[in-house]
Amino acid sequence: MRADLLVPASAAGVVQAGPYFRSRSAGPGDGIIGGTSAGYWVMLTSAGEVRLRGLNPNAVIATSGVPASFNAAVFHTLEAVAQGSSLQVWLDGARLTFTQNGAVVSTVALPATAGSNNGTAGIAFADEDNRGKAGGQQVKNLVIAQVGN
Repeated sequence: MRADLLVPASAAGVVQAGPYFRSRSAGPGDGIIGGTSAGYWVMLTSAGEVRLRGLNPNAVIATSGVPASFNAAVFHTLEAVAQGSSLQVWLDGARLTFTQNGAVVSTVALPATAGSNNGTAGIAFADEDNRGKAGGQQVKNLVIAQVGN
């Protein structure tokens, strides 16, 4: 999956946006986390950190850390490639490293999740740390393809 994401900085706090995959269908007003959902969410934050969140159980699996500089006022290209139980992520063409279980890795191991994997994918927006106080995230140029296509 590849998308250009805008995650604007706000005095209210850090916002997140990014692709999710291997989940179940969500209805209007329904969230993608917990319940019968499964899968993963690759979140770019307005601080420039990328987090991988398991949707069920709801937990951060790996983090890239916050870069020394990040311009939250412009679109950034996020690409996530998942094959089997492995995930690799690029931000603006640079492959990211993550901290997972105390180790630095360039390929994140995807643990099993509970819930229903109906193969759905999409983009999710959040304001996890300051619920309802910040926003403005946008996405453009979304591409979802099988590896090798």
